[in-house]
Amino acid sequence: MRPAEIAKAILKALRVPWMWIGGGMMAVAFFALLGALSIYDVSFVVPVTALSYVAGAFGGVVFLREHVGIQRWLGVSLVAIGVVLVFLGKN
Repeated sequence: MRPAEIAKAILKALRVPWMWIGGGMMAVAFFALLGALSIYDVSFVVPVTALSYVAGAFGGVVFLREHVGIQRWLGVSLVAIGVVLVFLGKN
C-alpha cells in the first residue's frame, strides 16, 4: 500500500461512528485496569483480565450466533476455573 492509500483508509475509518465508540470503550477499559492495579496486586488483576476470553465466547454465541465446540468450551472453562482459583487465593 502506498502512503496515500493508507491515509485514505485512515480518514475513511475516522468517519465511522463505531470506530469512535470502540476507541472510547478501549480508553475506559484501560483506565479501569489502571484503577484496579492501583488497588490490587498485579498477580491478582492480570489473571482476572482473562475473563475476557469467557466473555468473548459467550458474546460470540449470543450476539454472533457462532458455534463453539466442546473443546473450546472446555478451554473457556479452564480459564474460568483458573480465575476462580486466583480469586480464592487472594483471601
